[in-house]
Amino acid sequence: MDLEAQCSGRGDVTEVVNRECETTAGRTCPVLLHVVSQPKLSCRVRSGLIGGQPKGKSGYSMSNSGTEKKSGVVPKVMQILEAFDDKNHFLQLSHIIERTQIPRSTCHRLLAEMVDVGLLDKVGGRRYCVGRKLWTTAMRTPLQRTVRDVALPYMQDLLRATGQVVNLLIPEGDSVVVLERISGTSVGEPVRKSGEYMPMHTSAGGKVLMAHADEAIIARVVEHLEPETSRSITDPKKLLQELEDIRQQGWAQSQGEHHPNTRALAVPVYSPEGQVEAAVGVVYFVALTEPQPVLSALRVVSGAITRQLRQRL
Repeated sequence: MDLEAQCSGRGDVTEVVNRECETTAGRTCPVLLHVVSQPKLSCRVRSGLIGGQPKGKSGYSMSNSGTEKKSGVVPKVMQILEAFDDKNHFLQLSHIIERTQIPRSTCHRLLAEMVDVGLLDKVGGRRYCVGRKLWTTAMRTPLQRTVRDVALPYMQDLLRATGQVVNLLIPEGDSVVVLERISGTSVGEPVRKSGEYMPMHTSAGGKVLMAHADEAIIARVVEHLEPETSRSITDPKKLLQELEDIRQQGWAQSQGEHHPNTRALAVPVYSPEGQVEAAVGVVYFVALTEPQPVLSALRVVSGAITRQLRQRL
């Protein structure tokens, strides 16, 4: 019987996820041995909507092709916001000018206006950071919030079953954003946090989204295959073939391509119209000799999220 057909409710999904992760032909999956029997796993849920944006060689954001070349106030405001990343939460005026190439007088004026309306906060008289008002406003984004709210309970089922990092990614221009990330206490510091941007071509979830992206996006990404590790795919032909394989098989993997110590599996999440809306994946820090149980669990979770989205949207 199809795994999705076995699940009529949230409790059924949890049961099937646990069963699929626990056994394969009567053998316990080695990665999941220590977690399936545990009644509870402490989980750390991080939420955020502003994070480290991948930069091109010019230093400008790559999320929205051509943004840096446009004139006007709004593109400049976006450049300023994208100057902040996971390693630069606080920036002085000179650093923002360096990262955005906005003229000093214009940048100074925009920063003052952004502080006035709450897009930025000024700390210690000289440093700026992303304002809380921007975060609360972004949290009201209807589609992304609905996807996250629907997916989170099922992601927690995956966390309890696997004990590994569970990610929910959405496309954003030529990159992907970690819409949600949850993990147990045993996996160490996160490679990426919620709200951060990632390249499409190095992560499992990113490759799922890239495989179903518009041809124009695929073409732009293929032109700039910057490696993140020695195992990152930088050959356009090889990547395009892998994207075709992903479309056929319905899942993607990353073998140390995003971070040398991680492996990942991911599957698509569909909108009510049948478009790929997001990707849900499991990231693990040990070799997974039997990926099929995790893939089966991911498919169950993806199907459950998709059904719930049809009811919500």
